[in-house]
Amino acid sequence: MNTSITKFTIDNATDIKEYYQCQGYVVIKNLLSHQKIDYFIKQYEKIKRNDLFIYYSQSVHRPLRPRITPEGFIEESMERPQDLKFFPSFSKAVLNCLIDQAISDVLSILSSSSSHTLWQNMFFDKSTGTVEHQDHYYLDTNPPGNLIGTWYALEDIHPESGCFFVVPGSHKGPVISRKNSSSKKEGLNALVSDHDQMRKKITNLIREKNYEYKAFPLDKGDVLFWHPYTIHGAYNNHNPQFSRKSFTGHFYPSHLEKLYDKTPLLKQSSNPNILIRANDLRIYAWNVKQYAVYFLNKLIGQEAIMDMRRKSYEDYSE
Repeated sequence: MNTSITKFTIDNATDIKEYYQCQGYVVIKNLLSHQKIDYFIKQYEKIKRNDLFIYYSQSVHRPLRPRITPEGFIEESMERPQDLKFFPSFSKAVLNCLIDQAISDVLSILSSSSSHTLWQNMFFDKSTGTVEHQDHYYLDTNPPGNLIGTWYALEDIHPESGCFFVVPGSHKGPVISRKNSSSKKEGLNALVSDHDQMRKKITNLIREKNYEYKAFPLDKGDVLFWHPYTIHGAYNNHNPQFSRKSFTGHFYPSHLEKLYDKTPLLKQSSNPNILIRANDLRIYAWNVKQYAVYFLNKLIGQEAIMDMRRKSYEDYSE
């Protein structure tokens, strides 16, 4: 595993784009202001023990109540934290970080597009240990290959916390696509049927190509950007004393369409260069649905729909 990290400053536009195209990722140091991060952490600490707090988790693809470790960290990831409208101060603090002007400046360097749309995003407190994957399998643009992933370090990331990792150069190799890649109607069901096969194909590909892993114990405010074909994931937490507070975001040039899903109604955010979902009524309805599904799952004992956690599979080693 390679532990040396090359970092750029935002004023090195040419070097940033060349490195991204060559390696399939790039790290920009001290990109997100500590003031914005600290304000988000303050709002997060206010709500994480709220008895009414329910969120949708990307790691198990179902709504959850926070499960908090003895050290005070939420165990499972949050998907769409900026859409948790019942907690407006929290959701606004998330969005303010995700769509920061410096983020859109780097996105424009990488894509040569002046405007981008925020698609999926997540918050991690404790590392969930995410399986190796390419974003293209889950979400991408039409034409493919223009999605850009972002990972924001919201604290100094300790090597034992369960670091985010990428496989440098893997964006130039084979791409694993889902079987029903032409479907725009089936949603999560379009992924579940062959997800385990995808997972095994990715691990076999890494062995066959003798790819090298690169971990990222980044500093607070650093942001990593990666290509949708780049294999990446996260290690399991090896020391419960360390959290791994971070955001993940996915953006695409606004003139393009989504590959697998219908493009929702969009509006300009407080950042004129980033578009976000426009239909607040649908977002509130989505929130209500999470509560309904959570209580239904409690009755029927629903387990993970699609599990992204490394610990759930026996064939992973670190």
